[in-house]
Amino acid sequence: MNHIRGEKKLLIFSDCYIYGGSERLLSSVILSQLIQKNYQIYYAYRKHRYYEKGLNEQYGKNRKNFFPLFLLSNDTIFYNINKLKFNSFIKKVFMFPLWCLQKTGFYFVYNFLAIIFLLKKIQPDLVHVNNGGYPGAKSCGAFVAAAAVQKIKNVVYQVNNIAYEQKNILAKWFDKNVINKNVKFYITASQKAKEFLAKNRHFDLKKIKLVPNTVTIKSTQRNRDDILKLFSLPVNSFLICEVAFLSKRKGQIYLLEALKKIRLTNNDLYNKFKIILVGDGEEEGILKKFIYDNNLEANVFLTGYRSDSIDFINACDVFILPSISNEDMPLVVLEAMRLGKTIIASKFGGIEEEIENNVSGVLIEPNLISFSSDLAKSIIDLYINNKSEFYGFNARERYNKYFSAEHRELLLIKIYRLSENINEF
Repeated sequence: MNHIRGEKKLLIFSDCYIYGGSERLLSSVILSQLIQKNYQIYYAYRKHRYYEKGLNEQYGKNRKNFFPLFLLSNDTIFYNINKLKFNSFIKKVFMFPLWCLQKTGFYFVYNFLAIIFLLKKIQPDLVHVNNGGYPGAKSCGAFVAAAAVQKIKNVVYQVNNIAYEQKNILAKWFDKNVINKNVKFYITASQKAKEFLAKNRHFDLKKIKLVPNTVTIKSTQRNRDDILKLFSLPVNSFLICEVAFLSKRKGQIYLLEALKKIRLTNNDLYNKFKIILVGDGEEEGILKKFIYDNNLEANVFLTGYRSDSIDFINACDVFILPSISNEDMPLVVLEAMRLGKTIIASKFGGIEEEIENNVSGVLIEPNLISFSSDLAKSIIDLYINNKSEFYGFNARERYNKYFSAEHRELLLIKIYRLSENINEF
C-alpha cells in the first residue's frame, strides 16, 4: 500500500469464500491516491488460505494496516467439499453438522465479538463493508451490528451481486432493524442490482447509490504468439477465451455444447476454433468428462487457475462469458473491454450496462433451451463477418468513458463525504 496521508480512518471489511472479483475491486479503493489523501485506510478480512494467496498476488506480502480476522464461516469449507469428487449425498453428510452449528447462531456471536474487538482497536471514522451479494457473507451483517454497538454512525455497505429475496421473519427483522437502520448508504454497481436490493430486501431506495465497477490496470507478460506456442496451436487459430471459476453459473458447459454444434454444421470452422478456459472450480470434473466424451480435446484447453489470466484475454479473438445466473457487473468483462476485445456475454444483470448490444459487444438471452445454439451462431457470425475491430474499438471507448478507476474513486469519495455529512468536495 502507498504512503497513508489522510487523517480520518476508513476501515474496509470483506469476507468471501474465495478471492474473487468483488475482492479485486477493493484495490480501486485501497490503492486510490485520492482516497488515501483523505483517509487512513485499514483493511480487515476473514483469513483463509485462498484469500491470503489472492492478497499476496494483489498487494504483495508487505501489507500495512491489513488485519486478518479468524472468523467462523462454512463458506470456504463447503466450497472445498463441493470440489471433491465424491457423491453429492456424501458431501451433504459432511456439511450437515457444520450447517446445524451455524444455524444455532454460535458463528454469528463469535464473529460479532471478534469484530467488536477490532473496532475498539482501530476506532474508525467510516466503515466500508464489502459483500459479494446479499445476504452473502453472514459476517458482513455481524460487522454492521458491531459497528452499531460501537456507535459508529458512518457505515457504507457495498453489494456486488443481485440480492436474494427475504425468506424468513428473522431475516426481515434483521434487515429492517439492524442493517437498514445503521447503514448510511448502500453501493451497487448496476441499476438492476439497485432495484433488486430495494425490491427483495426492502431497503430505502434513496440510500442506494450507483458506483460502476472498474479494474486495476495489469500489464501483459506474453503476447498472442506466446499463448499459441504454449498450446502448440496453428497461427491461424481463432482463439475463444473465458476467464471464470469453473462453476455451473458461469455457463462453461454451454460454450462446450456450442463448439460441439459448430462441429456438426461446419467442420472447417470447428478446426480453427480453439477454446481456452482459465480458472478452477467444482465443475472441473464435469467439464473434463464432457470434453473427453465428445472428443473435444484438440480444441478445448483447461488451464486451471492462472494469476496471469490477463495474458489469455489479451491473446484471444473473442472473449466469452456465458453466465446463466448470479452476475452483476463482472470485472472480467471490463478487463476485456479495456483491452478492446470483442465480447459475447449473457444478457442479464449489470452485463447489460457494461455492454451495448451489437455496438460494443454481443449479448445473448440466457434461455437455457437455445443458449448453446445462440452462442454457436454468434461465434460463427463474428468470425465470418469480421466485426472484431468494430466491437473492440467501441468496447474500449465505453470502458474509458464509464468504468475508469478515476470515475469510480470520485463517486466513492462523494459518498464517503455524504455519509459524514460533508457536502463540499
